[in-house]
Amino acid sequence: MTDRFGNYGDSVTAPARQAFAITPSDEEALPLLPKALLIGQPGTVVLRATDSDHDVAVTAQAGQLLPIRASHVRANGTTAGTIVGLA
Repeated sequence: MTDRFGNYGDSVTAPARQAFAITPSDEEALPLLPKALLIGQPGTVVLRATDSDHDVAVTAQAGQLLPIRASHVRANGTTAGTIVGLA
C-alpha cells in the first residue's frame, strides 16, 4: 500500500496511525499513549491525563472523540463502552 504521507512526521494533531481497544483498569496503565479516545457507547469515562496527578470524570456521547492523552482509563466509575485508543 502506498502511503502518500509517509515522509511527514507524526504529531499529536496528525491522524492516528494505530487504534487499539481499551479495557478500563483501576491499576494498569494503557499499553500505548493515545492521541485521543474514541467512545463507542455513551457514558462516563474516568481517566488520568498524561501530565496530571488526579483522575477526572468526563461524560461522553457515542462517537465522540476525546482529544485527551490519557495514561489510564479507570474501571471504577467508567460506564462508557467500546473505548478505542487512537495513537
